Amino acid sequence: MDSVIGSAVAAVGSLVASTSSAAAPLFLATGVTLLSARDLHAPAWRAGVVIAIVGDPTPGARTRIRPAPPSATVTVVEVRFIGQPDGEQHAQSFIWDRLESPDTDSVRIATAWAHAAGVEILSKPLRSFRERGGRSVVLCGLSRGGATVDGLEAVLRQFDEAYVSFDPTGRTIHSKIYLFTGPHRAALLVGSQNLTRSGLVTNHEAGLAVLANPDAPVIQEATNYLDRLQRDAGVTRRLTPELLLELQASPQISFALPGAAVDPQPRRVEADSKIFRGSARKFVSAPRIATAIDRTARGSGSERPQAVDQAPFRRVVDRSEGLSGDAWDEPSVTVVRRWYKARLKRSDARRPSPRSNPTNHLTLTEAGHDIDRRTWFHDKMFGGEHWVAVSGVEGKEHAQVKFEVVGLGTKYEETMRVTHNMAHESGQGNRTTSIEWGQQTRERLSKHFDVIGQTLTLERFADGHFRITFANSETGPAIL
Repeated sequence: MDSVIGSAVAAVGSLVASTSSAAAPLFLATGVTLLSARDLHAPAWRAGVVIAIVGDPTPGARTRIRPAPPSATVTVVEVRFIGQPDGEQHAQSFIWDRLESPDTDSVRIATAWAHAAGVEILSKPLRSFRERGGRSVVLCGLSRGGATVDGLEAVLRQFDEAYVSFDPTGRTIHSKIYLFTGPHRAALLVGSQNLTRSGLVTNHEAGLAVLANPDAPVIQEATNYLDRLQRDAGVTRRLTPELLLELQASPQISFALPGAAVDPQPRRVEADSKIFRGSARKFVSAPRIATAIDRTARGSGSERPQAVDQAPFRRVVDRSEGLSGDAWDEPSVTVVRRWYKARLKRSDARRPSPRSNPTNHLTLTEAGHDIDRRTWFHDKMFGGEHWVAVSGVEGKEHAQVKFEVVGLGTKYEETMRVTHNMAHESGQGNRTTSIEWGQQTRERLSKHFDVIGQTLTLERFADGHFRITFANSETGPAIL
């Protein structure tokens, strides 16, 4: 082993030995400075130690390092695994500890979505943190209809600054970052945990927490990432009560239930009236890393294998999650049926030509899917619903079905009549099954939201509830 590495291990090892009878595992790495060895004796650093030596690695070698220059730095960092619901520490307890720590004077959070139940979990330590002069900032994503109105109202109350972020190009705002900094200590949690009750406590979630000095590169890189997202005016806005009202009325944004106690009435929004215009930053795909297969193929003269397209849909959004829990806290129910109809026509969108009257129903057809429209909707999508035969009309049935409607302003629920009429089926493409729009949906489609050319997705969830989503693309692959 290089003498520089040996000296580093000996120096840090003596510090580790003074903290615990069992020596913590040591790992060698290059090219990153995470934490100086200062104050390693503190009990907070006992769990695990990583040594990183800044130097120029020898070409082709993985474990040897050239003699380091005088500026080489030996650094130490604690990395914790935060797993739940069966881990030793949940995200909630880790965040509470950092908010209550005297070493923390600033907290910044980025979350894919925030729900009131999750914000409430942190309200007590947040209140104490702010009372002693701590600064709190949160950035909430609005993608995929996962945010709630009451969740955004909660962050307005509980945080010093709140921001909302939405990328109209279809990129999901999906970051979950909890960054705590102070003059001498910093902590960073990056994982799958949203700012929701499920995300912080009850769901199966995982993340890595890093404890470091505030000037450590990993802390600075996280800070810079949050700065870039927060300052990107094309996708991020400072949240205010006034903006929240605009978001509820905007066709760009959909909210999950529950909404505010009294939702404002949707207002007409012109087609070009967009709250979020899109980022001016240039994003590039990550470079493809050559694998052993690639190298073998090139060496043998074979054609280089091509990357497989893993995203055949225009914008695949995973909505194989429903709403569960007494507070509708987190989508988690499996989609068992999914059908979508792209490029909605005027008739489906209730926007007829000037000389025509609007229809009050959505015709359910194959729409390019490998199904038999005469039976699939009745037997599969709505199979098991309470079908009632219409007196005097042979082969005609009705079922009253409650739908969650997404994409027409604030998310809402409405019961609509589904009609199945075999008499309409003449083998000439006539409709057999249709959904009769409810009054609220008719009103929103005809007066407030023009969905011509959009995609309608119809989903059935394992718990028996149904969802209709209007969006620029299907919410996920068909499940027939």
